[in-house]
Amino acid sequence: MPTSFAARAWHPHGLAIRDYWEGDRRAEIIAHRSDGAVYPMPARVFFRGPRQFPELERLAIAECRGRVLDIGAGAGCHALALQARGHAVTALDVSRDAVRVMRARGVLDARAVDALRFAPRVRGDEAAYDTLLMLMNGIAIARTLAGLRRLLRLVRNWLAEDGRLLMDSTDLRRDADFRCWMAGRKRLPTRYFGEIRYRFEYGGRSGPSFPTLFVDARTLLREASALGWGGQVLFEEADGNYLARLSPRR
Repeated sequence: MPTSFAARAWHPHGLAIRDYWEGDRRAEIIAHRSDGAVYPMPARVFFRGPRQFPELERLAIAECRGRVLDIGAGAGCHALALQARGHAVTALDVSRDAVRVMRARGVLDARAVDALRFAPRVRGDEAAYDTLLMLMNGIAIARTLAGLRRLLRLVRNWLAEDGRLLMDSTDLRRDADFRCWMAGRKRLPTRYFGEIRYRFEYGGRSGPSFPTLFVDARTLLREASALGWGGQVLFEEADGNYLARLSPRR
């Protein structure tokens, strides 16, 4: 059983990925959100090929440059697509089960590590990566807006001079379930509305509830700018999902 909190929280997620890889095509993760919304996530989603990527993800892959760090890589679908395009990719996931699957699928550099504790290998004065990729709301690991600021300070040192961070997230104010939940609350929350909690369940096993962050694009760009990043939204959908590109100002 995983020992760190993050590994325990994501353990059901990794188990579903493992079982799907081993032949259980019905494997499905249940995501419980603190606003009461419950979302089934078929494990097959994490095994898509490039032709099954939505437009947002296809654009993100096309925007990657040079050496790529794929943070929260799951079963490695994006890492494999990038390898096929000739990129050197390091794929991180906190779940050891997911990392074993990635390696079995052909991801050349897959590591079981909490991204917040990751220490990239740096040669001389050369930064480790040209692109940081955080898809499927990978920025959730920041947990809070304060955590987002810490994360942006941390990863800035991992990027080459002209490096970029590509990430997607969602403005929850456009989510119907979330709006209903907010409307039914007697008191307005004192924290940022995108700071919520999740819990994963799979095969009768449930991980602990953990804090996660969904950040709207305007807030992301404001927070990033205050820390010396330039940024822009590259793609936005009607339901609030968007893709952003951030680059440190030198």
